[in-house]
Amino acid sequence: MSWSETTKAKSDQLNADDLISGGLTIKITAVIVNMNDAQSGVISYEGDNGKPYKPCKSMRRVIELKWGADEKYFIGKSMTLIRDASVKWAGEEVGGIRISHMSDMKNDDRFMLTYSRNAKRAYKVEHLILGITITDKDYQAWTDKMDKVTTTEDIKAIGGEIGAVSGSYNKDSIGKLKAYYKDRLENINKGNEE
Repeated sequence: MSWSETTKAKSDQLNADDLISGGLTIKITAVIVNMNDAQSGVISYEGDNGKPYKPCKSMRRVIELKWGADEKYFIGKSMTLIRDASVKWAGEEVGGIRISHMSDMKNDDRFMLTYSRNAKRAYKVEHLILGITITDKDYQAWTDKMDKVTTTEDIKAIGGEIGAVSGSYNKDSIGKLKAYYKDRLENINKGNEE
């Protein structure tokens, strides 16, 4: 138990004050749209402990801009939420939750975001890179292992091993490994046809 646990707000949703000690990266598990509620979008995430994220309208617009309007495609995606102390409510700075990073974005353009009735500001969401980047040494070990095998069964077994560790590496690293695997599989299959 840490000191920050003692300062968390008691409510049925994630609050800006829950993020005083730092940002939170979440992986979405469910989305509910309820037009009868002022906070009509409810995002559940891994480990939310019954306190889902209920984004304000401007953050719902950010999500739509970056992921599209069909909430079923949000499941499995991730975002980082931060506390922005400058967020106003009823003219007072009370703090609010903003999205700083998102995975799987359609674009990374800067755009204008409405902050109040008469004010817009430039806003940019950064790419969220999940997992670690594969080291040159690890990449070389994987490619050496693939280069040593000569049968389809053996290369497919290595493909299964790559799949098993795919959660450890970021998307770019896994893409790099899979591209090498695909080329190696094609070369082995060509060799078997001759």
